[in-house]
Amino acid sequence: MNTIGVTFSYFRNTNPGLEKKLDFRLEYSPSGYDREFSPHSDYAGQKYLLALKLGGFEKLEETPLRYFDIQAGYFTEGFNGEEATARDIDASRHLFVGIGLNLEELLFGRKKEEESTYKFAGRQFLQRVQIPYTYYTNDKDAYHY
Repeated sequence: MNTIGVTFSYFRNTNPGLEKKLDFRLEYSPSGYDREFSPHSDYAGQKYLLALKLGGFEKLEETPLRYFDIQAGYFTEGFNGEEATARDIDASRHLFVGIGLNLEELLFGRKKEEESTYKFAGRQFLQRVQIPYTYYTNDKDAYHY
């Protein structure tokens, strides 16, 4: 998985058109089965998403569809013993697809050559982090928090 992540990042950063079209994001919402806010080790609260940004396509960049992403994601549940017992579930892995809001486009608009440090930082954050509950998915278990 590390190799896939590094390869994705390399291709995304060396192909300018790809950065406009694809993001790989992490969503974290505390699962409640860990003692504290710990996105690095609370695997039950993590989801990984690949977002296809519709606004990155020339034919859609002037339409309202630019505010939406098509997303594919992955998450697990029940691998933490406390979570499995509390929710009475078996360990499982889930793949899902969904449609979400492109918060980068909604909040900051089109990327310009020169932007403020805050706008740049906000864009970088939203290209890597998926804010919980900003998408709809086909997997009912994706909303178990």
